[in-house]
Amino acid sequence: MKTCRLCQNSSDLRKSHIFPRSIYKGLKKDSGQLLNLSVDKPLEAKLSNSNPTEMLLCGECEQFLNRNYEGYGTRLLKDHQKFKKTPEGLIIKNFKFNKFYLYLISILWRASESTLHVFSNVELGSKFNEYFRCCILNRSTRLNTSLKLEHFCRISMVKLVDPSGDIPPEVMRKLLMYITKELGTSAQDPVLFYFVVDGFLIIYYLRIFDDIHEQRTEIIAAQLTNNHRVFVPKVDYRTFKFLNQAFEAINVYHEKK
Repeated sequence: MKTCRLCQNSSDLRKSHIFPRSIYKGLKKDSGQLLNLSVDKPLEAKLSNSNPTEMLLCGECEQFLNRNYEGYGTRLLKDHQKFKKTPEGLIIKNFKFNKFYLYLISILWRASESTLHVFSNVELGSKFNEYFRCCILNRSTRLNTSLKLEHFCRISMVKLVDPSGDIPPEVMRKLLMYITKELGTSAQDPVLFYFVVDGFLIIYYLRIFDDIHEQRTEIIAAQLTNNHRVFVPKVDYRTFKFLNQAFEAINVYHEKK
């Protein structure tokens, strides 16, 4: 019997997936393996069973996450038929902000709680871990009467494309990159975490201001907001240095085969 990280009750723990198991469906094809990008330098691509698990959650909390967040979150990213396509991006109608936001928060929180090497760079600290845990468990982003979790952790989402046509959309959708951390040059700069799944780049933007008005009103590019209609812009993947490096590593792998 150990302590479940979410409900904090003593229980038999399950091998919890840091990234929901449903994300991996359709990615491994017939081989049962994924082309994995190492978290070490230099960046290297190699086949791996991936799908890392750890004894984190009890069975009830596993079902809780699946029922309240994962069912909606994974379907939203995989079912592109639900999107209205425009030249500039995608429009999501009937968007359920709380469900999707907390779905993404649950992934970052599990990675922060994990002791696995692949998530060793994801350390939110005890205060943020507790904020995240309580919001996930309470199915609400509200911290008090005037502040919400999204005032401290904003999340952006963009659709990755390759205007050159070298990387087809179906290949882009097969790329799964685990969470990477990026620090600013000073303590006042935001801390960024990001990952890639189903052709989308998800960016977590954590920043704390001294002024509560700034904390509540800052807006970042492509930020997910509490609206029923959300626009997700298309962005050339070559805009991001780490994605250029990722596809270079993948090309090197295929050239060696």
